[in-house]
Amino acid sequence: MAITRIPEFIDSLKSAKTIDDGLSICETEVDYLSASGTLSTKKSWFTDYRNAIKETFGDKSQFLKKFALTKEESKQLKKAESTQVYSRHTEKRASKGPISGDDLILKSEELIQSNSYLNIALGLMLLTGRRATEILKTAKFEKIDSNTVLFSGQLKTKDSENAQTKPYAIPVLSDSDLIIASLARLRELRDFSILTPDEVHSKCNKSLNENVRRHYGEIVPTPTVKNLRQLYAAINHSWNYEESDYLKSQFSIQAYIASILGHTKEDLVTANSYQDFIGMIAD
Repeated sequence: MAITRIPEFIDSLKSAKTIDDGLSICETEVDYLSASGTLSTKKSWFTDYRNAIKETFGDKSQFLKKFALTKEESKQLKKAESTQVYSRHTEKRASKGPISGDDLILKSEELIQSNSYLNIALGLMLLTGRRATEILKTAKFEKIDSNTVLFSGQLKTKDSENAQTKPYAIPVLSDSDLIIASLARLRELRDFSILTPDEVHSKCNKSLNENVRRHYGEIVPTPTVKNLRQLYAAINHSWNYEESDYLKSQFSIQAYIASILGHTKEDLVTANSYQDFIGMIAD
């Protein structure tokens, strides 16, 4: 297995007399890394090298372009990731029993009426399918009807061609007025407006994961914060998609999930990663 040697590599680049010499050093290092490891490992190594180059030479350095997968490698990696997600999804479906959608929603409605901003956040995450930091800091909801809101404030859109950048309608699993009022109360209880999204994540992630196991553990085996977004997708699939001839005629399962989570219908790998609980909602 190839071992990264970033300090030595950076020293070599610093000693390069010309840009061409530096690019040649980069090519030699890429060949060295490519000799061992999977594409996934290679991608991870490239990220480490790119970060070191940015730190030393700036984020516009010509050396950065050498540490990137080819289009063919990216295509192969995406296909492999899709296969892995599908296998993991089918294995989980086989090992877990049915999950009560009603119990999940009742628990979430109980949480969003509590006086704990962490509990409110967890409940809203399941009922709206939004990420933790979106609920805590950036999300805004405007009522469309009793079961639909206009959502803005989506994160993870930087440099992504597969994410919504404009407000879009999402189904919610409880009354829209209750959802909107609960989000407003959360923001009154705890104001994260001066923190960056990364700071909010760092500050709250551990507590959220501890609380999600305590509140949802009797309904879902060993739940995680990410599971709440997956369960939102699964409930909508069971209660909305499977019951609607119109939706099934317009969307594949993956495209439907992508649409309610804020990804484009082309981003099927991301949609697949949220299908772990599809077909497991009991009611």
